[in-house]
Amino acid sequence: MLPTHILFKNHAYPLTSSPLFIGGKGADEVTVHITGHASDPSHTYCTIELRGTDVILVNHAAEGTVVDGEKVFATSTLSLGQTIRIGTQSDELKLIACVGADEKEKRNRI
Repeated sequence: MLPTHILFKNHAYPLTSSPLFIGGKGADEVTVHITGHASDPSHTYCTIELRGTDVILVNHAAEGTVVDGEKVFATSTLSLGQTIRIGTQSDELKLIACVGADEKEKRNRI
């Protein structure tokens, strides 16, 4: 199953073909705000977007982005259940899939 959202501090952010900015943002962009890490509050650590059937993380931070304990310095294809950490930040972002009503009914029948 493909991840559909990023979960951060009890908020689920949808993954689309438009980049989801982690950290700072440009004007009119959807952003997951990570506070208390960089001196520049507009700094973007990474972006995550849906490209066809892949969810792609693009790192923008000199110190890298940590995915399941491994540092990413360029791009990475993400999977359901993976966790993301920004630098030494203790806050965790999690890749999740929201279950639609039709999927919920299928699971109830099993």
